[in-house]
Amino acid sequence: MIFISYPQSEFELASRVRSELKQLGVDSWIYSEDKKLSEDSWLDIEKNLMESDHVIFIISEKTETSEGQIRELGLIKKWKKPTTPVWVGDTPRSVFPEFESISGERVGHGYLVRFFTWKLYNQLYPVPPSVWRTPKPGDFLRVIKLDGLEGQDINLDDLMYFRQLSPMGLFECFHVRRSDLFWIIPDNVEFAGYGFEEPEVPKKYRYESLIEAQVIWWGKINSEGMES
Repeated sequence: MIFISYPQSEFELASRVRSELKQLGVDSWIYSEDKKLSEDSWLDIEKNLMESDHVIFIISEKTETSEGQIRELGLIKKWKKPTTPVWVGDTPRSVFPEFESISGERVGHGYLVRFFTWKLYNQLYPVPPSVWRTPKPGDFLRVIKLDGLEGQDINLDDLMYFRQLSPMGLFECFHVRRSDLFWIIPDNVEFAGYGFEEPEVPKKYRYESLIEAQVIWWGKINSEGMES
């Protein structure tokens, strides 16, 4: 179970992280949503913090005046809990010196939250190597899971044309039914196999065009560098 520590001003962000973790099958605990009214507040917090396997410590400019977070930090140090600090937006690292030297994560309130939780999930719960091979550009993939894709017009068995691996570790694909680009978590797709009629992919979305554009871009960069 993951314990989420946050200043009250970042409750919505903490709740979003909790929701994303839940969709990945990970239990987490935040005070505002999981507290038991029948118990003493701090006994409840201490119990869940002690039982947690990991802590997400959300840091904003309100953290340094958050008595609750400061008290939770004392328990985190006492029990030597593995912790991932998360700085919100442009919050300077100096706001909370205890984590200033730790790389941690930096998120906003949009899709970066989903990327962060997926990245943390893979770090904490690594999956053994799958039997299916890593796709190569031009392969067709099939959607097999909808984890974190609610409300995004993605259906099971949708076909995706794989273009490249993004810097965030996501698969950049051409979504055949929607006819646009989409970035998807690798766990949500599998190799579609062979022996089926491959749908047409517009030239501008094919990986060959992507390579051509990159070659032109690098050629321009190199020529500008030589001229300077």
